[in-house]
Amino acid sequence: MSITWTASHPARLVVAVGKEEITAADVLFCIDEMSKAGVVPYRKIFDLTGVARMMSQADLRSVGVRVTARAEGKQLGAVAIVVTSAAFGELAKLFETSAAADRPLRIFRDLYAARAWLDAVAPP
Repeated sequence: MSITWTASHPARLVVAVGKEEITAADVLFCIDEMSKAGVVPYRKIFDLTGVARMMSQADLRSVGVRVTARAEGKQLGAVAIVVTSAAFGELAKLFETSAAADRPLRIFRDLYAARAWLDAVAPP
Protein backbone atom coordinates (compact mmCIF):
# COMPACT_ATOMS: atom_id res chain seq x y z
CA MET A 1 0.00 0.00 0.00
CA SER A 2 1.50 3.30 -1.03
CA ILE A 3 -0.71 5.37 1.31
CA THR A 4 -0.87 4.66 5.01
CA TRP A 5 -2.84 6.69 7.47
CA THR A 6 -3.59 7.03 11.14
CA ALA A 7 -6.31 8.92 12.96
CA SER A 8 -6.18 10.71 16.28
CA HIS A 9 -9.74 10.81 17.53
CA PRO A 10 -9.03 13.25 20.39
CA ALA A 11 -7.35 15.69 17.95
CA ARG A 12 -9.84 14.89 15.17
CA LEU A 13 -6.85 14.60 12.84
CA VAL A 14 -5.90 12.14 10.11
CA VAL A 15 -2.31 11.95 8.88
CA ALA A 16 -1.91 10.10 5.57
CA VAL A 17 1.57 9.41 4.23
CA GLY A 18 2.29 8.55 0.61
CA LYS A 19 5.36 6.59 -0.47
CA GLU A 20 6.96 5.72 -3.78
CA GLU A 21 4.17 5.73 -6.41
CA ILE A 22 0.55 6.71 -5.87
CA THR A 23 -2.19 5.49 -8.19
CA ALA A 24 -5.83 6.47 -8.49
CA ALA A 25 -6.78 3.13 -6.94
CA ASP A 26 -4.56 3.88 -3.92
CA VAL A 27 -6.26 7.23 -3.30
CA LEU A 28 -9.78 5.86 -3.75
CA PHE A 29 -9.06 2.89 -1.46
CA CYS A 30 -7.65 5.27 1.17
CA ILE A 31 -10.74 7.47 1.00
CA ASP A 32 -13.04 4.43 1.24
CA GLU A 33 -11.20 3.24 4.34
CA MET A 34 -11.41 6.70 5.94
CA SER A 35 -15.14 6.75 5.22
CA LYS A 36 -15.60 3.32 6.84
CA ALA A 37 -13.66 4.53 9.89
CA GLY A 38 -15.89 7.60 10.22
CA VAL A 39 -13.06 10.14 9.95
CA VAL A 40 -14.24 12.04 6.86
CA PRO A 41 -15.14 15.13 8.95
CA TYR A 42 -11.68 15.13 10.59
CA ARG A 43 -8.87 17.49 9.60
CA LYS A 44 -6.39 15.79 7.29
CA ILE A 45 -2.73 16.10 6.39
CA PHE A 46 -1.65 14.30 3.24
CA ASP A 47 2.14 14.06 3.43
CA LEU A 48 3.31 13.37 -0.11
CA THR A 49 6.98 14.18 0.54
CA GLY A 50 7.94 10.50 0.15
CA VAL A 51 6.24 10.11 -3.22
CA ALA A 52 8.58 9.62 -6.16
CA ARG A 53 5.94 9.20 -8.86
CA MET A 54 2.39 10.48 -9.06
CA MET A 55 -0.53 9.35 -11.19
CA SER A 56 -1.26 11.03 -14.51
CA GLN A 57 -3.13 14.32 -14.73
CA ALA A 58 -6.13 12.54 -16.26
CA ASP A 59 -6.25 10.04 -13.38
CA LEU A 60 -5.85 12.88 -10.88
CA ARG A 61 -8.81 14.74 -12.39
CA SER A 62 -10.86 11.54 -12.31
CA VAL A 63 -10.02 10.99 -8.64
CA GLY A 64 -11.00 14.59 -7.87
CA VAL A 65 -14.38 14.13 -9.54
CA ARG A 66 -14.98 10.86 -7.67
CA VAL A 67 -13.97 12.42 -4.35
CA THR A 68 -16.45 15.25 -4.95
CA ALA A 69 -19.24 12.80 -5.78
CA ARG A 70 -18.55 10.71 -2.68
CA ALA A 71 -18.50 13.83 -0.49
CA GLU A 72 -21.97 14.92 -1.56
CA GLY A 73 -23.95 15.86 1.52
CA LYS A 74 -21.17 14.95 3.98
CA GLN A 75 -19.32 17.23 6.34
CA LEU A 76 -15.69 17.41 5.23
CA GLY A 77 -12.64 18.28 7.25
CA ALA A 78 -9.97 20.76 6.19
CA VAL A 79 -7.16 19.27 4.09
CA ALA A 80 -3.47 20.20 4.02
CA ILE A 81 -1.39 18.61 1.26
CA VAL A 82 2.38 18.62 1.75
CA VAL A 83 4.62 18.27 -1.32
CA THR A 84 8.35 18.57 -1.98
CA SER A 85 8.45 20.18 -5.39
CA ALA A 86 6.71 22.72 -7.55
CA ALA A 87 5.77 19.94 -9.98
CA PHE A 88 3.93 17.99 -7.28
CA GLY A 89 2.44 21.27 -6.08
CA GLU A 90 0.93 21.81 -9.53
CA LEU A 91 -0.55 18.30 -9.44
CA ALA A 92 -1.99 19.02 -5.99
CA LYS A 93 -3.55 22.22 -7.38
CA LEU A 94 -5.08 20.19 -10.21
CA PHE A 95 -6.61 17.86 -7.61
CA GLU A 96 -7.84 20.88 -5.64
CA THR A 97 -9.73 22.25 -8.64
CA SER A 98 -11.05 18.82 -9.65
CA ALA A 99 -12.26 17.98 -6.14
CA ALA A 100 -14.12 21.22 -5.55
CA ALA A 101 -15.89 20.77 -2.25
CA ASP A 102 -17.02 22.90 0.64
CA ARG A 103 -13.92 22.61 2.81
CA PRO A 104 -10.66 24.47 3.35
CA LEU A 105 -7.79 22.98 1.33
CA ARG A 106 -4.24 24.30 1.06
CA ILE A 107 -0.95 23.07 -0.36
CA PHE A 108 2.32 23.34 1.59
CA ARG A 109 6.01 22.59 1.22
CA ASP A 110 6.48 22.21 4.99
CA LEU A 111 4.73 19.74 7.29
CA TYR A 112 4.88 22.02 10.33
CA ALA A 113 3.32 24.91 8.43
CA ALA A 114 0.56 22.56 7.26
CA ARG A 115 -0.22 21.51 10.83
CA ALA A 116 -0.17 25.12 12.08
CA TRP A 117 -2.62 26.09 9.33
CA LEU A 118 -4.95 23.20 10.19
CA ASP A 119 -4.87 24.17 13.86
CA ALA A 120 -5.73 27.75 12.90
CA VAL A 121 -8.55 27.10 10.41
CA ALA A 122 -10.04 24.00 12.06
CA PRO A 123 -9.03 23.64 15.69
CA PRO A 124 -9.54 20.19 17.23
